[in-house]
Amino acid sequence: MKSEKKRSFIPFLAVLLIVAVLGVVGYMLATRLFVLDNIEVEGNEVYSEDQIKEILLSDENSWSTLYLFFSYNYGGKKEIPFIDTMEMSFVDPHTIHVKVYEKGILGYLYIQSVGQYAYFDKDGFVTEISGSEIKGVPEVDGIDVGSVVVYEKLSIDDDSMLSDLLLLAGLLKKYGISVKKISFDGHEMTLYIKKIQVKLGTGDELTEKIRRLQKILPKIKKKKGVLHMENWTPQTTDIIFGPN
Repeated sequence: MKSEKKRSFIPFLAVLLIVAVLGVVGYMLATRLFVLDNIEVEGNEVYSEDQIKEILLSDENSWSTLYLFFSYNYGGKKEIPFIDTMEMSFVDPHTIHVKVYEKGILGYLYIQSVGQYAYFDKDGFVTEISGSEIKGVPEVDGIDVGSVVVYEKLSIDDDSMLSDLLLLAGLLKKYGISVKKISFDGHEMTLYIKKIQVKLGTGDELTEKIRRLQKILPKIKKKKGVLHMENWTPQTTDIIFGPN
């Protein structure tokens, strides 16, 4: 009986030994081979490359490419403002590639009552509410907004005003026009670009106005004054630039 128990115990020890050896080899590979030297980042606009790296390397074990890959892809992903998701992949044992998918932000509304910024996408849905102001995103004022809730549409009584705002924001992005502020006075819209005010008037002929604005701006970008486009129509094509 004792010899039978001894014989059955030997394979068990062998299995334990193999597991221990594999564990040591795995540990050596993880600590010697899979050491993080570089993170490649693409798709980021709101956050800089250094900020993305800082977010990912916040864990004390993130020096390991294996740990970073498995902990991010298969662990609990933390919510990061303005980022929808990030995809992480191996380039080599020392390099991780990160593809950043940011939430589609078109503009922001400063909510005075709560002292925060409400960022919204091309469809008017609030994607983020934050105390941080993003450079390069135009402020919007002159619109009365009701309750602001993340993932819900901006609450504006006048649907046509919201439509004009979203169309305008999309056109500015399409034509690469950087604006500090979009101001509404009723349905009349004004753009603030450095020292220039652009009076657009209502949403009539808005696409053509912005297309023409793109061609005019390089000629007046170093000047100060008001560009009057509010009366522009295909029949009345005068555009006047003058002092405030």
